[in-house]
Amino acid sequence: MISRWYKKSLYREMIFKMVVFLIIPFLIMIGIFYGKLLRDGEQSYRNATNLVVEQAESERIGYITEILKVADRISSNSALKGFLLTKYSYRNWNYYSDEITRMVSGGLSYENRIIPKIYFENSTIPRGYNMFYHLDDISSLEPIAAFMASSRTEQWVTPSMAEAYSAKASFTPFSDHYTYMRKVFSDQHVLYLLTLSVERKKMDSFLYPDHQQEPAAAPQIVTTSDQLLINYTGEQLDMDGMTANGSYDIRTISFEKMRFPQKITYIWKPSSQRQYYLFGFVLLLAFGFFSIFINIQFVRHIFSQILSCINKFGDSVKNGCYEPL
Repeated sequence: MISRWYKKSLYREMIFKMVVFLIIPFLIMIGIFYGKLLRDGEQSYRNATNLVVEQAESERIGYITEILKVADRISSNSALKGFLLTKYSYRNWNYYSDEITRMVSGGLSYENRIIPKIYFENSTIPRGYNMFYHLDDISSLEPIAAFMASSRTEQWVTPSMAEAYSAKASFTPFSDHYTYMRKVFSDQHVLYLLTLSVERKKMDSFLYPDHQQEPAAAPQIVTTSDQLLINYTGEQLDMDGMTANGSYDIRTISFEKMRFPQKITYIWKPSSQRQYYLFGFVLLLAFGFFSIFINIQFVRHIFSQILSCINKFGDSVKNGCYEPL
């Protein structure tokens, strides 16, 4: 009979070598490959979310930059200032209708996306051309009165701010518009108020996806005077839940350097790749342990047959009989 120690050592050696040189390397290779797929998937997810954020940021910056440049061109026009300082007479009509309107329109970009309005204090000049108005026409409006009484020289009015106004002037496109207001001075006295407005659908076109997009994919939009929150989690969240819950990916774009008051905050659920990784890792471990168990049983079965044959062969030699094994 083969010694019990030899049987166990040979059996354990076979199991050890099979596990170390076959099963474990296989599991390591599968784990490395799976980890690579996970990293690639997460990188693709981050690239997609970053692209959405960058497009929104680029679009906003483009409009804000354009509005500020137009405001600089119009407010620095000395001929316009001179006209608004002069007492108006009917002889100035052609100059008003042709030259002055062209000066203001010429300050706009070629795309004509901005709506200019000029509210002047010179009551002798008539209103006209859907562009020129008296300052008294809007001085009673809450945002205008507060702005004119303040020491600020410029201010933005966002659509959410306009919703709170009790009164609206049809010639002031606050509703569903972003409006930039600037005081223009002459000898430290306000000569006129310049407003430049852009439709929200143009400035925030990223909020109006293609009509072919699935309705379920549309985000939840929450707007305040200083923040625009875009919720892509698929859950209806309140303001506090969007900003304070640490289980979401949050990206915020600020335009403070451009003097624009409203931030854009995107909210997503974290990448589901990690959930897939955890699930796959558990399956991989289960598969590994199951493989080890099956191999141990297989080796045990083969080894028991080999030992049975060896023992019978030893008994035959010892007893001098040669029975079929």
